[in-house]
Amino acid sequence: KELSNKRKELKTLNQTVRKTEQSIDDAKHQLAERSHALKDLFSVWKQAVKDGQSNMEASIISHESPAKLETFRMLATKTALPDSDDLRALFELLQYDIQQNRQSHTYQGEVITVDGQRKQTVIQRIGTFTTTSEGNFLVHNPANNTLNTLPIQPNSKYQRVVEQAEYQALSPNTPLTAVIDPSNGLILEQLALIPSLEDRFHQGGYIGYAIVTLGLLGLLLSLFRWLTISYSQRAIKKQMRSP
Repeated sequence: KELSNKRKELKTLNQTVRKTEQSIDDAKHQLAERSHALKDLFSVWKQAVKDGQSNMEASIISHESPAKLETFRMLATKTALPDSDDLRALFELLQYDIQQNRQSHTYQGEVITVDGQRKQTVIQRIGTFTTTSEGNFLVHNPANNTLNTLPIQPNSKYQRVVEQAEYQALSPNTPLTAVIDPSNGLILEQLALIPSLEDRFHQGGYIGYAIVTLGLLGLLLSLFRWLTISYSQRAIKKQMRSP
């Protein structure tokens, strides 16, 4: 009788075990599905952080807001699944980048001059395109996140724009002419390499100097001959009026 009762208990326990195993299998399947979604989320989040960090490092915004860049780097080092704080931090960083693309203003910052000196000065920033200071164009160096003064400034017509008081103040809601360089300084560097008239004169060397000298002598000779002919022509006309 006791054996029969134990067998009944065993049968009940076996049924319970089978139900429990089925529940465990269902839970594992549900966990696998949800983990797969989380892994996809982590992959997308990781790629978004990586792209955002690369964009921030190459952008002139990182010079004005180095703390934002450090936040990107901190998020990029995380190996665990992102929590709600991480997602919100990434959202705020991406939103900040979008906002700065359409904003132009001035701020105090450090500029490396042509002679290598570090100088605290007022910097004008046009969106994520152009930075200037004291009427000179600056170029961003992503390697150490610095703004360097272009060693050779572009054509004077561009410098006249950034030398204006209205441009250097960048007052809100004030329309003004601006210089936009969407290549983060590459176009300005190429424009600076375009030689001026004086540069072209010196590029000619001794042959160029000789040609210009002969041209000036020819121009002077032509002017002398024109004056001589004009004087003779007036004398002939005067003689014709009184032969």
